[in-house]
Amino acid sequence: MLEKEIQYYEEQIIVRCKIKLQKMVSYLCYCTPIKEDLFCEAQKALLEAIQSFDPAKITTGIPCNIDSLEKAIWSYAYLRIKGSVIQNMIEKIYNINRYKQRHLRIIQEIHDTIMQEKQSIVTAMEIAQKIKQERQQSLNQKKQPRLPKKYEKTEEVQSALNTIMRPFMAIEHLEQIAIDDLEQEEDWQIALQILESLPFVLSKEILRKKFLQKKTYPEIAEDLGITQDKVRTRLAKTLQLLRMSCQQYSWQSRLNICRAILNALDTIDQFTGHNHNGGNHHED
Repeated sequence: MLEKEIQYYEEQIIVRCKIKLQKMVSYLCYCTPIKEDLFCEAQKALLEAIQSFDPAKITTGIPCNIDSLEKAIWSYAYLRIKGSVIQNMIEKIYNINRYKQRHLRIIQEIHDTIMQEKQSIVTAMEIAQKIKQERQQSLNQKKQPRLPKKYEKTEEVQSALNTIMRPFMAIEHLEQIAIDDLEQEEDWQIALQILESLPFVLSKEILRKKFLQKKTYPEIAEDLGITQDKVRTRLAKTLQLLRMSCQQYSWQSRLNICRAILNALDTIDQFTGHNHNGGNHHED
């Protein structure tokens, strides 16, 4: 009898989770063109979470708090779904296949490990040396190394880092965080410092028009009274400065910092560029 009752509650949990699934996936995929793919990924994550529920571990009989159990299952699925959103968007933006994406994640992991150990900026040479050590250790143990030999070269690692450290280009595809949630976060303060370090109003205006107003290069050029080449050059320089400013932080922190930068550009008057005279636009 107890087994049937537990099965009944399990079925109820599945029904309730699936009802929420579509809404949650829509939230995570807001303004992205990959909802169908993400929905399939979300279904797999939810099924895995439900299957990981083991009735044998219940020591008090029928679970009395179905809401808590449902929440635990959904929390697990949510992390999987959110992770797939980030991965799919990075692959979409940079046109990276899963084989290379796996390499980038490993390099990112090595970067963050070294950074935590030395508490300072990590160079491509340091990562290449670490990869060489790991490869040699794996070969000595007759195991397949995690990364191919080419990543023992500093220039190959640097190329990978240049891709990894471009979260600003992907940030518009992630869910928004309210300003109230960010004001208490260290990432918010870092974002403001980085914005203050941008030396020209034009840089901030181009960021605003490109990422917030979603304008094209010709539209931005017309709005600001400059050439399209000037827009592209200034945007490239600004994004490079953002990457350099964020490189000592972890991947997730860089995402949060860039998201905070967008929020700051959108909400804080001092960054709206009240003075648009020619002096502000002269940057080279």
